Amino acid sequence: MKLRPFRLITVALTMWTAHANAQIVSTLEEFDDAVRNIQAGDELVMANGVWRDVELKFIGNGTAQEKISLRAEQPGKVVISGQSKLTS
Repeated sequence: MKLRPFRLITVALTMWTAHANAQIVSTLEEFDDAVRNIQAGDELVMANGVWRDVELKFIGNGTAQEKISLRAEQPGKVVISGQSKLTS
């Protein structure tokens, strides 16, 4: 399998206006904890840096009016690399 690093912005994760319920995560454990507790209208923000060899499962129950969003802290500053996977 050929490994290809990719930027979150390329994965079509959309930048959203900051929400009152925004939570910044910087480790896989923090990401997993946040996803377990995420609710409609919340925003999960991945901290700048390289996320290497991580399996990210982004699952939640948003609504048409209150979406759940995932974004990079800063465009182009979050990189998922190695044998990583992002699923929803």
